[in-house]
This record gives sequence, C-alpha cells and structure tokens, in this order.
Amino acid sequence: MTACPLGELATKYFTMRNKGICWAATYSKGIIMTSISGKTSNGFTYEGDYEQARSGRVTWTATYRRGGDFFGMRHGHINELLDVSLAEVDAAVKSDIESTWIQSS
Repeated sequence: MTACPLGELATKYFTMRNKGICWAATYSKGIIMTSISGKTSNGFTYEGDYEQARSGRVTWTATYRRGGDFFGMRHGHINELLDVSLAEVDAAVKSDIESTWIQSS
C-alpha cells in the first residue's frame, strides 16, 4: 500500500488514488464514511453519507432528487450519540435527513 500523508493521523487507514489526491478515513467505534439512501415522506429520494466527527457527534451530507432530477443538497450533524448501536445511528441520520429536507421545502 502506498503511504498516505493523511494516514499518519489515523489509527487504521485506507487510501484511494484519484487524480493524485489521497483520501483517508479513520476507524472510530466501527464508524467510517458510511453511504446512506432513502426516500422522504414528500417523495424525494436522497443519497448521502455520514461519519463520526468526534465522540458522540455525526456529520452528514445528502443530495435530493425527484424523478432523477437534482433538487438540492443539505448537510447537518447530530450530537449526543454516545453508546448507541450502528443501527440507531443509521436511523437517527435518516430521520435528520428527512426532517431537514421537509422543513426547508
């Protein structure tokens, strides 16, 4: 594996080369950048990702579409997620993505 300068900051890391840019992700309580997708109650589909920003805090980004057409992007964070399962984190992120889009549209 080619050494990545960002990897020195991580306990474990992986690298991916894309146009000479090195990307790294840290493993912290089993959470790294995680893909997520779903459909909001008002009919928009979304694709996004989330990661643990620090202990108990998750940040996320999502892109919203309807009928394949781009409608917008949002990002957010959730605090106080200490000692919760990965399934609960996933459900909390989906709920926050839903409510953020519904409130803004």
